[in-house]
Amino acid sequence: MLLVSIVVLASACKKDDPVTPEPTKEELIVGDWNLESMASDDGIVLFTLDSADTDTSTFTIQSKNENYRLELNENKSFNSSGQMTIVTTSTKSDGEVNIEEKVTDTTSTGTWVIDGDYLVISTSNSEATKNKIIELTADKLKIETIERDTFHNKNPTGTIDIISTNTTISTFKK
Repeated sequence: MLLVSIVVLASACKKDDPVTPEPTKEELIVGDWNLESMASDDGIVLFTLDSADTDTSTFTIQSKNENYRLELNENKSFNSSGQMTIVTTSTKSDGEVNIEEKVTDTTSTGTWVIDGDYLVISTSNSEATKNKIIELTADKLKIETIERDTFHNKNPTGTIDIISTNTTISTFKK
């Protein structure tokens, strides 16, 4: 009876498997990322001439021929380089459609940091981009970048104000 009790107690007291903690965002994001796609379908450009005449156009952006790499290092530095073709389709208010393809060649360095749900990338010339992390796994990174540009030009023929805004979704794979 004593022997049976010892066997029962010994089997009941087995060690639990150690729990492996989930990797942090910082741990998941470190590595070499290759761009799979970049797209925007909500672009708007507002043109104003002399604070009176206003015109609006919309645009979409789609990447193709992606050969772009983003290296996020453990020491919070980054390197990016590569090429892609950007296809921009713009539609004027009168319905006229214009399609433009442009090959971009980019090289950049700087630092990165995770700020809550955002990946903040600062280039060596002090430009910072705040990118919302939509999805982050061991092999996939999907970010959303909201861009807003303003251009103001005063010349002898009048003043032109241009405001452009769009949301870009970029998807990377390791």
